[in-house]
Amino acid sequence: KYESECLGIYKYSQTNRFKFMIGVPVHMFGNQEVDFINYTIPATTYAVFSAYRPITQSVQSIWDYIYGIWLQNSEYTRGVGDDFEYYFLRQGELFADVYIPVEKA
Repeated sequence: KYESECLGIYKYSQTNRFKFMIGVPVHMFGNQEVDFINYTIPATTYAVFSAYRPITQSVQSIWDYIYGIWLQNSEYTRGVGDDFEYYFLRQGELFADVYIPVEKA
């Protein structure tokens, strides 16, 4: 368990438009605020890339790497589902993991 957690979810779409949601992980839906949305990230196989300081620059570099180099040179193709960033504090320091759904080519 981490001190604090946050998700940035890029909702999958087959168009050139996407939706972005910010949220926090919960283990059970319950008595949330009225304007909150319950959303479950589908279970699938994900490639996970870790970002380090500086977080903003590092996360952007990871996205560039995933879609510009890694997918083209890996044994995977992009799977169906949502990409997401998982941010967490560990011992007062911010970290991030980038998740992308994948399938064997």
